Amino acid sequence: MHGVEGYSLLMKLGHSREASVCISHILFGLEASEAVQFGLPARDFIPRTIEERLVSLVDLMIEGDQPTTLDRRFSSLRKRYAENGFLMGRLDRAQQTAMSFMIQTSKEIGESVEKVIIV
Repeated sequence: MHGVEGYSLLMKLGHSREASVCISHILFGLEASEAVQFGLPARDFIPRTIEERLVSLVDLMIEGDQPTTLDRRFSSLRKRYAENGFLMGRLDRAQQTAMSFMIQTSKEIGESVEKVIIV
């Protein structure tokens, strides 16, 4: 719930841009119908800016305090949340979105994002 709590705190402090980065990193974005399940306004919280997408990607590539690959991270998330139907239903879409963005970003920077983060 750190994304929701961070969003709420930043909005109260008047930092809507930073709040958007914070909330949009949950599962690489929430649709309006999903947002209400977290007590959020019924609107999309999809990462659109480069900052929002990078925070989403890098957040997924950290397990605890260690860098990891997307495949390992999503495998870990599936094990940890096996009993949570909502999260299990969303992990496939989040993984596909994260993978697509990682591939695109790797092409743009001319190097593997995983290699940059894991090194």
